[in-house]
Amino acid sequence: GPTGTSHAPSLRVTLKRYTKQRGSLLWTTGTTRNTALCFTLSGLALRHHSGGFLLRPVVDFYSGVDSEIKNSRKDGQHYWVQTTIVPYFGDDGKPNRYMGIRTDITDQIKRREELQSARDQLVAAQATQTNFLAAMSHDLRTPLNSVIGFSEMMAREVLGPIGNKTYKEYAGIVVGSAKQLLALVDDVLDLSKMEATGVVLKKETYDPVMHSKKVAASFTYISKEKNISLEVISGPDAPRLITGDPRVANQIQNNLIANAFKHTPNGGRITVTWAGVVGREVTLAIEDNGTGIDKFVLDNFGMRFVGGDALKASTSKKTHGLGLYICKKYVEARGGRMELLNLSDGGARVTARWPAEAVEARFD
Repeated sequence: GPTGTSHAPSLRVTLKRYTKQRGSLLWTTGTTRNTALCFTLSGLALRHHSGGFLLRPVVDFYSGVDSEIKNSRKDGQHYWVQTTIVPYFGDDGKPNRYMGIRTDITDQIKRREELQSARDQLVAAQATQTNFLAAMSHDLRTPLNSVIGFSEMMAREVLGPIGNKTYKEYAGIVVGSAKQLLALVDDVLDLSKMEATGVVLKKETYDPVMHSKKVAASFTYISKEKNISLEVISGPDAPRLITGDPRVANQIQNNLIANAFKHTPNGGRITVTWAGVVGREVTLAIEDNGTGIDKFVLDNFGMRFVGGDALKASTSKKTHGLGLYICKKYVEARGGRMELLNLSDGGARVTARWPAEAVEARFD
């Protein structure tokens, strides 16, 4: 037993009184600490708990005990009680009696275990789904790259004229459809990674304006094909350097610029502008003079699979709704936020904002 128990009375508990109050049992004991310990270890059937739990009441009896305890009935069935034991101290500063309240919480524990079991099953199902999507996305991406590569060669007549203008147009349609499907596959793969491991970002310092110009260069073909100007602008107080994940920055801008091209008419204009407020904020804005953003998307921005008529006015171009959701998650992962706005004179603007310190911006 604990130190200093040699003069303690015999190990027994004498119940002074008890009353039923709202389903709880109230009792007081006129015992020493040793007797209370005996009551705790035997009467509450702590054999159902771990060794660490057994030691805790010994230490806590000077400050009190508030625990969920598993007990046994005479018929061998187990039940749970919420037990609160409070010590009363004598003139010598040591506890000389205790008051406790026990409440049967068997039903609550059962419901909690059922909820935990359901949650575990849901997590397992989500993990299975995520792994399946990741595997399928990878298997789809490989053949799609071949389709895009060879159909682009045909559309551009790299190896010589096709001889039939209609076939050339068909090759262009194949390129566009394959790229759209590849974008969906990439989004699904990114989403599955996010759900499996969360958003993981690398840190690298780079010039955001120069980086955006490289991204814009990859849209040269579609820009010429649709006669849409794409301009990267270094706006007021644009940062000279920022720290972030260039791969993620690529994906955000590719997605937003591609959306702008999708909904900007031939002869239109798209701008990518870096700006900021020195020492306070960095902004990236992609603006177009296209068809604007559907009200449903504006009202439900940030939800997965908000697509259908997203980012468009005509029903001829549908989106799966993952791109904006993924971009928003990436922006927020670096401490930023995204805003969507329809412009009064037509078109739309998507703006990403970060605190200057979050991206370690350098304005000098």
